Amino acid sequence: MNEELSLICARIRIDHHPGCAVALIPDDVLPAIGQACLVAADFGPVYGTVAALPKTEAPRATHTFVRLADEADAATARENRRLAEEALERLRLSVCKEEVPVKLISATFSHSRDRLIVFVGAAEAVDLRRHTGPVQRAYNTRISIRLVGLREEAARIGGIGVCGRPTCCSAWMRSFPAVNVKMARIQDLPTSPQALNGACTRLKCCLSHENAFYRAQTPLFPEIGAEWIAPDGSPAKVVDRNLIARTIRLGLANHRFITVPLPERKEQP
Repeated sequence: MNEELSLICARIRIDHHPGCAVALIPDDVLPAIGQACLVAADFGPVYGTVAALPKTEAPRATHTFVRLADEADAATARENRRLAEEALERLRLSVCKEEVPVKLISATFSHSRDRLIVFVGAAEAVDLRRHTGPVQRAYNTRISIRLVGLREEAARIGGIGVCGRPTCCSAWMRSFPAVNVKMARIQDLPTSPQALNGACTRLKCCLSHENAFYRAQTPLFPEIGAEWIAPDGSPAKVVDRNLIARTIRLGLANHRFITVPLPERKEQP
């Protein structure tokens, strides 16, 4: 009897795909980080690169592994990228002539080049058939238009967040969580749009990433403005708190400030 084949969970970077796709690869394939492969998307096989092989991630596949890629596949992928940009520019020129209210974000060919997926942003559905027809004939392909929202648009374009790292949506996220201003209040963040909005002009997704931690830790800390007793016994007031470092900042009567560790209990000693 043959032994059951083991599967390795791999996160795969695909052109114009927000975050990383997840595929299960047979362990006898011996995948490595940086290795190119083909995975099946809903519009056909696409070329990608193994970005990570997480040991603890639950095996929830978003794409099906097809095979490892070779040099011919890499050459095809480079040509597909070039032709997709060329086709996208032709579409842009066409819609600009008629001032169609639509934003063409990106385009990607299937590996076999029989499908061209064009991602667009628009306030409402727009009929682009008269513009896509000439491009379809020029590239002997079929074009599918996909309308995306502001958050997915930012994910497909990519960028750098205020933290100095690539935006989460373009680097690793596969879906967009619900985010609200209450999460910012729990984390003691200013609630101005300039501080909370990301590149998509919507609330930053990272508010939800840390929400569970802050909800669990906040009850262990005194409220901002609470009366406290400094280590020397003098009266003080809590002016700030750092839940990660587990410290509180105290304002003293002599207008000085000190930072002290959080006691075992949040009540004043």
